[in-house]
Amino acid sequence: MNVLKLLKPLNLVFFLPLIFPLYLWKFKLLGIPFNFLESVVLVLFVIQIFLWIFSFIKTHHRFREIRDFLINNKKLLIFSFCFFLCILFSILIVPREVLLVDHSTIFPSLNTALGIFKGWLLMPFLYFILLYFSERKQSNFLISLYCYVLSALPLIIWAYYQSITGDFITLDQRASGPFENANYLAMYIAPAITALWILLIQNIILKFKVLPFFIAVFFTIFYSIAILLTHSYGAILAIVSTLLFYLIFNLFLFKKAKLDFEYQFLKRIGYFLIIILILIGFAGILIFSGTAKWNSFFDLSKRDSSTVRLQVYQIDLALLRRNPILGIGLGQYQPQYDLNALNILGQKPYELNMLHPHNTLMALWLNLGIAGLILYLILIYQSVKSFYRNDEIGNKLFKLIGLMMFLMTFIHGLFDTYIFKNDLAFLFILIIALCLLPKNKTDLDLSAKKHTI
Repeated sequence: MNVLKLLKPLNLVFFLPLIFPLYLWKFKLLGIPFNFLESVVLVLFVIQIFLWIFSFIKTHHRFREIRDFLINNKKLLIFSFCFFLCILFSILIVPREVLLVDHSTIFPSLNTALGIFKGWLLMPFLYFILLYFSERKQSNFLISLYCYVLSALPLIIWAYYQSITGDFITLDQRASGPFENANYLAMYIAPAITALWILLIQNIILKFKVLPFFIAVFFTIFYSIAILLTHSYGAILAIVSTLLFYLIFNLFLFKKAKLDFEYQFLKRIGYFLIIILILIGFAGILIFSGTAKWNSFFDLSKRDSSTVRLQVYQIDLALLRRNPILGIGLGQYQPQYDLNALNILGQKPYELNMLHPHNTLMALWLNLGIAGLILYLILIYQSVKSFYRNDEIGNKLFKLIGLMMFLMTFIHGLFDTYIFKNDLAFLFILIIALCLLPKNKTDLDLSAKKHTI
């Protein structure tokens, strides 16, 4: 009976992060491109829809059920309506095809927009709906978090293998796992590293146990070294900045809650962690020094990731000035970059082909218009609001995990594009769910006495 309960779609959804990277397994279903991750989400959602319909047919108060559903979920319904209306406009302005600057290559604009809608927006939205109507206990979302962290392990082992053997996929000799770009690996594992450091600190302060502590230490260090192997300076900066903010903010929480022991203990951990971060920084310099990327990082006269980004941001801003309300259309950055880069820069760009704006905020604005950016900012507001409206310290500390992961992606997203990729879109939904969905019933016991702030 317990096994059958575990196999329900709304229970299986908590294990879904285990297969986030399996979006790389692609196939066609009835002529439509799909990947393994999308197909699992779709199957779970369809099964759950039938269960909901069956349950609705059995009820004797159908009108009241519909009324209660609309009232109880009005915020979700309003946000969903605005979200899909925003997507509709971003697709309607997309032409069927675009002839690129070489006057021979045709970019399938509409098919690209529809593919992005399916894989990066619709399927992650269905994933959120499954989480929203699930049993929203903190322990269930903790399972999802652990599953996500575990899903990054094979990718990290792959990155270690590449660094040890020199068998890189990337041209710039950076560890990337199965991805064609090392930044893709960095963006996927950076939130996991942030979560591991926070879980390690919470394990020490809240409920210290020897075996979980040493396991947490091993995986935290193992994962942290992997981010150095990607040579993603943006990810490293985002992780370090977020952890420092977490320590300072946590000290404030403990002091306000009058948890003197935890406050003093966290101060000592903070000193130790700062030393560790400094050592990691020196280790990073030793790893990075001598590499082509490090040597050219501050030389803005040559082509490298810094100069390419500066050109990309210049093009981004020019495209936004031309299309400030609706943006350029869903998935249209690549052709618009190709057609406009030369005119905007007044010279041939360092990078002839560019898939993303290298900034999450600009990506949202360009792809979904100003409405898409506003919806993203609303999610930030709701996440912070959900954190502050909890008085119990255990609830705050749990939701702080998701909030810090969100902060990390926001900082890293100033230099790279989160959300607009299959696994990153699902990861974004998981982070939002950690911030918004867990019920206000803590699984984190500070003591027998409840503390409020």
